[in-house]
Amino acid sequence: MRFRLVLLLIMFYGSSIAQIDRLGGMGRERGVQGRNNRLGPVVQDTSSTRGRKPAKLKTYPLALYRFYTSAGDTLVLDTLLDPTDFHRTNFTGRDTYHGMPFQNIGQPFNRLVWNDTAATAFGSPVPEGIQMSVRTASELHYHHVPTPFTRLFFLSGNKKGQMLDSRIGINIRPNWNIGLGYKGLNSLGYYLHSLTSQENWFFNTDYAAPSGRFFLRFYLIKNHLENDENNGIADESYFEQGGNAYIDRGKIPVRTTDDQSIWHSRQSGGEAGWAPLKKTPALKLTYGLDEYKAYAEYKGGTAVYGNTLTYPLAYDSTGYRRFVHRLGIRWNSVRSQWIAGIVFQRMFVRYDTTITAGNTTVPRSTLLTDRGFYAAYRYRDSLLHWRAKGAFYSNGLFAFEALGTYVQGKHRFSAGITLRKQRPAPVYWLHQSRFVRYNWHSSPTPENYRQIRLQWQSPLGQLSSAYGQIQNLSYFGADSLPKVYPNTISIWSTTYRKDWRIKKWGVFPEITYQSVFNGGPALDLPAWRARATLYYTDWWFTHHLYLNTGIRLAWFSAYYMPGYLPLTGSFFQQHSKRYGNFYLADLFFNFKVKKFYAYLVLEHFNAYWEKYQPRYYSAPFYPYADQVIRLGIVWEFTN
Repeated sequence: MRFRLVLLLIMFYGSSIAQIDRLGGMGRERGVQGRNNRLGPVVQDTSSTRGRKPAKLKTYPLALYRFYTSAGDTLVLDTLLDPTDFHRTNFTGRDTYHGMPFQNIGQPFNRLVWNDTAATAFGSPVPEGIQMSVRTASELHYHHVPTPFTRLFFLSGNKKGQMLDSRIGINIRPNWNIGLGYKGLNSLGYYLHSLTSQENWFFNTDYAAPSGRFFLRFYLIKNHLENDENNGIADESYFEQGGNAYIDRGKIPVRTTDDQSIWHSRQSGGEAGWAPLKKTPALKLTYGLDEYKAYAEYKGGTAVYGNTLTYPLAYDSTGYRRFVHRLGIRWNSVRSQWIAGIVFQRMFVRYDTTITAGNTTVPRSTLLTDRGFYAAYRYRDSLLHWRAKGAFYSNGLFAFEALGTYVQGKHRFSAGITLRKQRPAPVYWLHQSRFVRYNWHSSPTPENYRQIRLQWQSPLGQLSSAYGQIQNLSYFGADSLPKVYPNTISIWSTTYRKDWRIKKWGVFPEITYQSVFNGGPALDLPAWRARATLYYTDWWFTHHLYLNTGIRLAWFSAYYMPGYLPLTGSFFQQHSKRYGNFYLADLFFNFKVKKFYAYLVLEHFNAYWEKYQPRYYSAPFYPYADQVIRLGIVWEFTN
């Protein structure tokens, strides 16, 4: 990890010199956006006090530092400090309002709010329990910056350990940028055999020819996760009624002490486009290729998972590989974009041998092929922005999404719809293990999703509502085996959020009500989920330091919380005991100086007076952490 960090710093230094050399003409006077979202020509700063003294290094407006996602969304560097920044300062870098974290950073999140809006016809091969830790292509940013941009994010672990997330963005030319990032995480939890060790790194680049006739985009992502698994504590009474005997959580017996899960994946791909008509560079022929290769391994667990069978390895291992080819045509204009083409996909699932467990035979390898076509449209002006995209396959699978936004003064209205018939994740219909009961192989039953979303944002806050239906939902039952629920499940939810401020004080409430109709044994969610942040902000040291301090409270009502199965990395639905109806209180002290952001948090400080009769769980047999002192630092450099 140290070697890779030193390598990143060396590359940053060398690239900084190159960019200042080549983009020295990017002055603030004319640093404006040109065609294809690139920086236009600018006037070089040649000011100096004396002939022998070199010119001072210019600073640039933060509005010139832009970041683009693969979906075409634009982000701008911001130095403001508000509660939403604090919500995202965790090991995922995302707001975790929709989930309940486990006791150690780098571990899974249990579902609290239904937030499934993915527009894909294929379930992810990434196990549900590690999806928050795996970096994906949709999270990458393509930089458009006048000087090198660097972001360093440090986060302290639980008992021992820390996380460092570093990334660099450079424009070698105004029309050519590269990005490089590395994240390393190692944290020791408070319970036996609870260690997380994770690495993620990425490289991406985006190039557009000055003539506008050619563009190329490429990315490469690698994830490596090694987590010690304890399968939860041996008995919940040790945690709830253990008293002084188990106030040291490291003394509570756990189910296993020799299990380990490993996930290694490599995702690469890109897209290239060429304009065959020289006079019409807006019309391009495109080709895209995405490859996803992953390897999963699980060791230990004999006493928990039951009888074993003859297996060539002493551990479970699964290999995934997926290729997606896209050939299409694209038309760009000032306000709109059209995309259409054909798509071809192949997915492999591979094991080390063919095995038979009872009446189930799991083959050594499985190959699935999908062919179809895709189309997308995007339109944007000062008042209206809407987009639609869809993919349809010959085997009946499809995914369609449309989203529109209208802005009128201080009001913003949004409406969206998602329709899809998708193949569930491979773990639901194919799994091979050395443990007898965890072997299954069947034809995947497509799931049907329908959802409508509405949102209204005004000076009084943001109100959003969604109604969805799911048919043939694949899930893990109370016996931790896969099942299909044939009935139609309906989910309705409404969320309100607003940052209210009065002078130097503020309160940011977020509250969600959701109802599940006909969920049966397959799905349950808490009826209420709430979070509120009460804070104080002020400028200190003659407007050099911006302070933000306060208390964050989070709560959700009791429900049949899903259990967690490390062997498959998935959650299973149980209906024997309700969990929830407890609150988490965090005391935080944040400050920001220019682009340096630091925070000190006493997480879950209310555990001080609840630790002798605790009821806070992340999943059955998985208690949440007691009080934790967390230190975090975010430092951004723009030259």
